[in-house]
Formats: sequence, C-alpha cells, structure tokens
Amino acid sequence: MILMMPEISTRRGIVIVAEVERFPKGLKRILVLSWGVFWLLGLVFFVFGVYVKYIL
Repeated sequence: MILMMPEISTRRGIVIVAEVERFPKGLKRILVLSWGVFWLLGLVFFVFGVYVKYIL
C-alpha cells in the first residue's frame, strides 16, 4: 500500500516521499503486481468456496 499511495503514509509520518520515489521501479512493479494477484486470488477462492458450499 505504501508504494501505491505514499501520500497517506507520508501524512502519518510512516514514510518519506523521497524514499518511495527512489525505490527501484522494477521491484516496485513486482511487489504491487504480486499484492494485487494475491487479493484477486483470495477473492476467487472465497467466491468458489461460497459456490461449492451453498450452490452445489
């Protein structure tokens, strides 16, 4: 979350904007994509579990 929206963390004093801007772009892309895939798969598994339990 900090890499995606650094302004929120800056207001709270958690991170310095310059540190986020200096973060390697390739690594940032990998981290953000893996975070997004994690949540997407979690949602898919949740929906699948509800489907199996209540619809089948």
